Amino acid sequence: MPLAVTPTLASWDRHDHPSQRALSAFLDSLEPLMRPALQQLASPAVLALDIGLPKGTQLTSGGRDLDNYLFPIVARFGAARFAAAFARKHHGRSTIAIGPAQLAADEPPGHWAHGSALLTMSSVTAAWKQQLVAGLAASTDVQVVPPGPVAVHLAFRVGPDRNWANLWKPAIDALGGVLGVDNPARPFDPRDDRITDLGLQQSIDPRIGHAVQVDVWWRSADQERW
Repeated sequence: MPLAVTPTLASWDRHDHPSQRALSAFLDSLEPLMRPALQQLASPAVLALDIGLPKGTQLTSGGRDLDNYLFPIVARFGAARFAAAFARKHHGRSTIAIGPAQLAADEPPGHWAHGSALLTMSSVTAAWKQQLVAGLAASTDVQVVPPGPVAVHLAFRVGPDRNWANLWKPAIDALGGVLGVDNPARPFDPRDDRITDLGLQQSIDPRIGHAVQVDVWWRSADQERW
């Protein structure tokens, strides 16, 4: 579905700030598109958002982080409704799609680096991010992707009471070893606006308790999109 209102980034400003008013207007515009579609789905949904930016706009800088486009949408409509959310930024028009979640029949094409970690600390602490950094380093050879756009996919295995959308930002913050950082003294402030293709998915496992299993795949985004 084409979008009449340009996708808007999450805002943590006061409720009467222009950024909050713009975000509310965008989310309100999605209501007649998404609410009926979600009500018709008997299974968890998949959301796909294409953010169309004007020609000449830099795609890999400027702070246009894809998770910050997706987060307000799933917060408005309920994170538990979604098994996966995808976002892409490009030059062109903006669209949104929604449908039932289905298991992929095949591995995604192309070569992806992959690492994983089981996280047991609180996700609001730096220790949680440090656990993810250490887990990725222990499971694979983590190297910064060469300059240019990056594709990242994160899979979260969580307990049934977890709001998985709250895990997106701290997990991406821990990817400085993949995305690079501008200031080594701030390792959890990566160049995440390099991500032009983002996939997020969750699976529910009551056996995992309060822990979180995170799997991360990444590669240069100039390869075939999956």
